[in-house]
Amino acid sequence: MDVSGRKKGFTLIEILIVVSIIGLLASVIFVGLGASRARGRDARRLADLQSIQTGLELYFTKTGAYPATLNGMVGASGGIGVIKIPTDPTVGNTYDYGVNTAGNSYVLIADTEAAAGDAIYKSSLLASDVPGPWTNSVVVTECGSTRYCVSF
Repeated sequence: MDVSGRKKGFTLIEILIVVSIIGLLASVIFVGLGASRARGRDARRLADLQSIQTGLELYFTKTGAYPATLNGMVGASGGIGVIKIPTDPTVGNTYDYGVNTAGNSYVLIADTEAAAGDAIYKSSLLASDVPGPWTNSVVVTECGSTRYCVSF
């Protein structure tokens, strides 16, 4: 006890106010990090597509045609050392792949989370740049919006 006869310490009201302020600050920080996480997932999608492209080019060099499906590169069938095809970081999303009927051109498509004005993760490839017909019912009409498309 101090000289005045009162105990030193914080009151319940003071502690509740501090906890409320900390909670408010934490929620503002978590909301702000959401956009960064989405950009991180988009960066991973682009890196995955580059990795898949490398595998496709190795497969083409070895066999003279692109595989009918991405799983055609895996294991002994491709014989190029691909063990697993990368998957989209968001559960339920997949990368679209199609090869033309001649087997000498392909298109890879990833759905991005980029905002409408964010051009960083948008491909310059438009549907008119990607001639078909494509296997696997690949739809390339939305390339350039929120879909990142790569073709070779």
